[in-house]
Amino acid sequence: MAELKPAVLLLDLALPRLVKRGGVSAIQRLNAATKIVLLTHAPNEKEGLAMLMAGARGYSDTNIDPALLKRTMVMVQKGEIWVGRQVIHRLLDELSALTKLLKKKSPAKPDPRLDSLTPREREIVRLISGGASNKEIAGQLHVSEKTVKAHLTEVFRKLNLSDRLHLALFANR
Repeated sequence: MAELKPAVLLLDLALPRLVKRGGVSAIQRLNAATKIVLLTHAPNEKEGLAMLMAGARGYSDTNIDPALLKRTMVMVQKGEIWVGRQVIHRLLDELSALTKLLKKKSPAKPDPRLDSLTPREREIVRLISGGASNKEIAGQLHVSEKTVKAHLTEVFRKLNLSDRLHLALFANR
């Protein structure tokens, strides 16, 4: 790994001596620029979150469709994170809990970029930061999913963000 310096490394968590989180961290230390995508036979939220925290940039079922695996590798190489929705929900829950803890310790000033958003867009950002899906947001706001998607497109443009995970991280900061 240190010698070849691959841009993306695809690993099966069933490999002997990978030792889950410790092994992923050790491999990542060999070449920090290499992005690791992990495959597992039984993906779950807890393990997925642990693997992201260990440095993985992707986490998926070993039965992933080859075309989707190719897309995963391309997206991860571009700097994106590739995980299932369940892991994202778990990540947002963890992030939300951490944010609440940090806010108790020292309240932060809101990012001035939020001022560029309309009240509806701010409401959607708040719901996204809490882990709500487009369908859940549409139901709560009594609008269509298409309307939610249109608002999200504008939010991404105004805040110069590429996806809902980055938006949730931004909002929970």
